[in-house]
Amino acid sequence: MTEAANGNAPIAVTMIADFACPWCRIGKANLDAALASWTSAPVDVTYLPFFLDSSLPAEGKDFRENLTQKFQGAPLEAMFDRVSQAGAQSGLEFRWDLVGKSPNTTLAHQLIFIAPDDVKGPLSTAIYDAYFLQGKDITNLDTLVEIAAAAGLDRDEIRRRLESGEGSAEV
Repeated sequence: MTEAANGNAPIAVTMIADFACPWCRIGKANLDAALASWTSAPVDVTYLPFFLDSSLPAEGKDFRENLTQKFQGAPLEAMFDRVSQAGAQSGLEFRWDLVGKSPNTTLAHQLIFIAPDDVKGPLSTAIYDAYFLQGKDITNLDTLVEIAAAAGLDRDEIRRRLESGEGSAEV
């Protein structure tokens, strides 16, 4: 982005997040709300991957079993309630009943890496919504291609680029 008409240089914001992290989804919604009301200078947002659990297999693991093990048997419903309450303050809903797996988010991060800059924000939101609101499997190539196509990207090109491993070294 170049300097705005008012002469202010762009502000650089880096968002480091994982699509499996509900707190990251809330942070993204709060960032979007702040950016929607910010008019003093243009903002360049860079999206960088973070992996909550880099040991997850490519296909992910059962969501509840994984969290029960990770949090050593702590009551999951209480955790879900806290996150849901925080999300509601940002206008978000979480459908924990639909989330089936703890995903390995490498492929989703690759998709964001290869996406055009002007699509990265809305595409990130769509991936979060697919996972936390619709219970979609974001480890699945077909799912990610559908999300990308709904965001206006060319389905065949995205599939080809993801299948080729483009962006995998960077994420």
